[in-house]
Amino acid sequence: SLARTLAESEARIAARCAAQGVACTILRPTLIHDDDGADRSLARIAALAWRAGFFVLPAGARGLRAPVHADDVAAAVVACAATGASANRAYDLPGGENVDYREMVARVLATLSPKPRLVTIPDLVARPALRLAARLAGASPALVDRLYDDLVFDAGPARRDFGYAPRGFAPGATT
Repeated sequence: SLARTLAESEARIAARCAAQGVACTILRPTLIHDDDGADRSLARIAALAWRAGFFVLPAGARGLRAPVHADDVAAAVVACAATGASANRAYDLPGGENVDYREMVARVLATLSPKPRLVTIPDLVARPALRLAARLAGASPALVDRLYDDLVFDAGPARRDFGYAPRGFAPGATT
């Protein structure tokens, strides 16, 4: 699984740094966005919605997300370099606001002109249709399942150790 691969990679990095006597800090940002757009997946949603004039989402796609601004990630890197408290530790870097998936998409669509409609359809129809579409597109059907899962993390250790203070999710124009 991706989670296992990432954990193993972090362990290898930490071990290599320890063997060389070098301190390291591992930062795990969530969806990264900036003023000019959003992360790749949100930019893809924006592009599809802009071309079609609408975007279809399952009604129950309400898993929580905490998109983080690229400048907040950059500030975390600088803050970690300036303090020894973060040495040889790993930190989750969520954004400053938890939003459900539907709200996150709605905010991205609101940045477009003309503004595409957000169309919700019942999960009973949407979920199997999207799983099939994912397969046909060569993507994992698990992608659809994640729309319903909360993917938020605790910024408390980062706040405590290096003053991490991310902003809320307010995407800029993406197209």
